[in-house]
Amino acid sequence: MMRHIRKGTEQMAYTITKLTSLKFYGLTFYEDPKHGDEAPLLVKSGKWLFHTDLWDAPQDKDEAKDARAYALEEGQGVYRLV
Repeated sequence: MMRHIRKGTEQMAYTITKLTSLKFYGLTFYEDPKHGDEAPLLVKSGKWLFHTDLWDAPQDKDEAKDARAYALEEGQGVYRLV
């Protein structure tokens, strides 16, 4: 089950059975389970998924690391895995 968290309010979104994962330069990214490729890639930290600023595969290892760091620092568009 996954909940979509938006601006301090919690909403039950839907149940997911599988996240599509993508590996780039040793880092794992995920496709948005609700919006697919119409949303930025996600990264996971604990039970949370965060939107990165990447819409396509990173061009190099530094871009992949920077996108992950940005997502975790900014905490944009989070999903909580339950």
